[in-house]
Amino acid sequence: RVAVEMMKRGALDYLVKDVNFIEFVPAVVRRGLEQLERGRLLDAAEKNRRDSEARYRHLVSALPIAVYTCDTEGRITLFNEAAAALWGREPVLGHDRWCGSYRLYDAEGSPVLLDQCPLAQAVRDGRPIRDVELIIERPDHTRRHVLAFPEPIRDAAGAVTGAVNMLVDITESKQLKEVELARDAAERANQAKADFLAALSHELRNPLGPVLLLADEGSHNQELPASVRADFEMIAKNVALEARLIDDLLDLTRITNGKMPMDLRPVELHEVLQDALNIVQEKIKQKRLTLNLELKVGNPKIMADAVRLQQVLWNVLQNAVKFAPIDGRIQVETDVVPASRVVVVRVTDSGIGMTGEELDRIFESFNQGDHAPRGGSRLFGGLGLGLTISRKLLDLHSGCISAASEGRGKGSVFTIELPLLDPGAPAAATEARETSIQEILEIALPPQGCRILLVEDHEASRITLTGLLKRRRYDVMAAASVHEALELANGSSIDIVVSDIGLPDGNGYELMMELRRRFPGLVGIAMSGYGAEEDIQRSSDAGFIAHLVKPVRMTALQSALARAFAAAKRR
Repeated sequence: RVAVEMMKRGALDYLVKDVNFIEFVPAVVRRGLEQLERGRLLDAAEKNRRDSEARYRHLVSALPIAVYTCDTEGRITLFNEAAAALWGREPVLGHDRWCGSYRLYDAEGSPVLLDQCPLAQAVRDGRPIRDVELIIERPDHTRRHVLAFPEPIRDAAGAVTGAVNMLVDITESKQLKEVELARDAAERANQAKADFLAALSHELRNPLGPVLLLADEGSHNQELPASVRADFEMIAKNVALEARLIDDLLDLTRITNGKMPMDLRPVELHEVLQDALNIVQEKIKQKRLTLNLELKVGNPKIMADAVRLQQVLWNVLQNAVKFAPIDGRIQVETDVVPASRVVVVRVTDSGIGMTGEELDRIFESFNQGDHAPRGGSRLFGGLGLGLTISRKLLDLHSGCISAASEGRGKGSVFTIELPLLDPGAPAAATEARETSIQEILEIALPPQGCRILLVEDHEASRITLTGLLKRRRYDVMAAASVHEALELANGSSIDIVVSDIGLPDGNGYELMMELRRRFPGLVGIAMSGYGAEEDIQRSSDAGFIAHLVKPVRMTALQSALARAFAAAKRR
């Protein structure tokens, strides 16, 4: 008993008196050395363990993604800085469980119980789980989207003792994807809007077709009294104005979508300005307006699309005429700023003027000013798109437009600035001259029997066109569809095709290509409510020599027929 007690207190051995020291000394030394060696090995192992753990902690801490370990109950035992940053706080070791967060959600945003989350499932099933998307709600209620990769930890016997978890923050990529999806949705919606407006314009133009054809015909019929011709001309002008409003909607859509074709070439500003003035001249006379024209420079040249620039100048002049009172004044002046090489067009009117608030929104779409309150009467008409389109068109010319007014009743000033053409640029190309109405009327009528295949699904337009063409000695075969047109073409000779593009059982492009296959060299004229650049190009590719946008004036069709007839004779 004494020996046991002594050994418990740390004695290496216990010897009774009369011991043999020759045996004692080596035994004691040997046991002491053995114990020292054992202690040294234990110390070394402990040091290795601490060093290994330190290296492991350092490695985990240095990882740029969130990594942490937990026991089988989900209590967090180790975490790195990235995990704390992801969770929005440092978890309490041995207390906080599974994700270090107050709330957890699945990829769809539905709440997930902690003990039923994929992290717990990996420990419970003893197998890793890959690429699980979760949403962590942090203490400040912000949320982070993560991909979780839980991996079970086993002891030497293979029993699961916990898990090591890796969380990859994908919030930014999710947001980027959502932005891309939103952008794609916006683009689809924008395209749907453009398609809707194009289809709407087509449907709105169809009823205008026969009205404009008959009105234009009557306004040039010398057998009618002058007063009747004037009435027809008034009808034609109003139909053309209706078509202009439709065009404004389409122009705004095309410009916004970056699909407005521009034919930029050297032009003389004053010639374009005079063309725009000619259009509003009749209204200036009707309101007895005084027009003061001050062209302070010769005829400055600019790089422009003459048609679109004329549209801008017409919009501004039309605006001035509209708001000027009876017997009012309009001043149009041009000047050059040599230092900046800019030419200025300034249009001043004595009209109703604008308030500061109106000036702030004058170039916004569908803006009518305070004179036309929302839901109230639109005293001056229009859609409020002219100035919006003008600004956008001038942007495409590297120019700008601004408006100024001293207040209500004090008139308005619109200033357009455009860059002057470089003196070294090539001279302006000679533009193809529009055929005058008189020249159109003097075009020789076709020989008896010249056959036209007319394809038009709008009944009123088809009947009207048939009558007007027969009056001009054309032999007309009329069809309302692709099928009817091909049936009529069987066994018949055709000189010219006049076809609508949108047909109930196909389109005019396909029809024209099939007819040209049957009748090589056949020429045609396309008529459509669609007048975008791509529509015109498709007509040309199909074999049409002209593309007329509805509603069509009879004079324009007659001019196109003259060219088609000349081409047909050369076949």
